[in-house]
Amino acid sequence: MTLKPETLPADLKLQKLVDGYFFNCNYQSFPAMEDQAKPNYNVSV
Repeated sequence: MTLKPETLPADLKLQKLVDGYFFNCNYQSFPAMEDQAKPNYNVSV
């Protein structure tokens, strides 16, 4: 588990998610955050 994972804004569009995160990062899963308190959901490939 990563101590400080890279997070996504909860309203991020799918194309920006694919282009900006999945193609450019070494992670396969990202927590989506609406605020800094807790993740809303997890996005993965």
